[in-house]
Amino acid sequence: MADISIDSIAERYDVAVIGSGAAGLGAAIFAALEGARVLLIERTEYIGGTSALSGGTVWAPGTETGRAANPDDSREKVSAFLDSAVGNFGNRDMREAFLDAAPEAIATLQARTQVQFRPYPRHPDYEWDHPNATLNGRAIEPVPFDTRAMGAARNMIRPPIPEFTVLGGMNIDRVDIGHLLNRYKSPASFLHVARIVTRYMRDRALHGRHTRVVMGGALVARLLASALDLGVDILRSTEVTALTETGGEVTGLRLRAGARTAPYPWTAASSSPPAGSGAPPAAVPPICPTPCPPKAPRPPAIPARCTIWPSASARPMGRGTTRAPSGRPAPPAAAPMAAQRSSRISCSTVRSPAPSASTSRAAAS
Repeated sequence: MADISIDSIAERYDVAVIGSGAAGLGAAIFAALEGARVLLIERTEYIGGTSALSGGTVWAPGTETGRAANPDDSREKVSAFLDSAVGNFGNRDMREAFLDAAPEAIATLQARTQVQFRPYPRHPDYEWDHPNATLNGRAIEPVPFDTRAMGAARNMIRPPIPEFTVLGGMNIDRVDIGHLLNRYKSPASFLHVARIVTRYMRDRALHGRHTRVVMGGALVARLLASALDLGVDILRSTEVTALTETGGEVTGLRLRAGARTAPYPWTAASSSPPAGSGAPPAAVPPICPTPCPPKAPRPPAIPARCTIWPSASARPMGRGTTRAPSGRPAPPAAAPMAAQRSSRISCSTVRSPAPSASTSRAAAS
């Protein structure tokens, strides 16, 4: 449907999704694809959450998009990689379910919505030092998106952080960065840079912001455009304060600022059946075996030692001190104030080695 207000929400929805990051938007889209009436609720004024501020990369092994970059990858290699990288800190059945569902989910999004991905020639697995890790093919990224077709809805997308932009707001991705670095060496790169900069300047003049979005912004924009196409109602600047229950069954939501309660029934796809139906609750596998294996203790850090050096060619002012309680390095007492202002500080933090088992037992006794 559209971006709505609290006073215009419907009385009943099949599915209510709380949060508008990539996970929330994805859940709303798949529910709508199955014919459900969906309400998406976002606490802030912008859609996208931290997903809009991210690189937008999706780790989804086995997709057709990924196989185009790495045809030699296989389900067995991915499973062995996860066994090594995750170990006992995750249920293996859940990992296998993810590997089963991810390719189908990506294929559905690309076939039935505006969400489109592409592989990147060099995007290794995050835990690259495990057996069967790869350099590409498992991580895919969203294709840049032109938000002009969204009309005013593009203003719902959370703006990128300044560190991901240049020239005061021009969105760039890894492809653009390569051309920017090579703009004076390659005619093709020069033309690419000229094209995107011209587009950015025109967008700033006509729309107040860059309408070409990339990375996390492209992922959220494509998901949002798809959700709107599928008739998802979107409620922003609204906080869910409570769930309402009837007879032990969740039947609605209580929204912030005295808003109406919007009841909705559980559907057949719900994780738990309605109360009193006689059906057993859905079994949820544990995250890891009971008990979970303990994590190795983090070695304690000793206070950082800082060396304060004056700028330019002046002589060293002296070896530094430990950090002051405020977190700033305490300057030497004899240093003149003018010299302190022009100084640069070099700090290092040394971690003590992890205690051995025998040391731990001795300390405990």
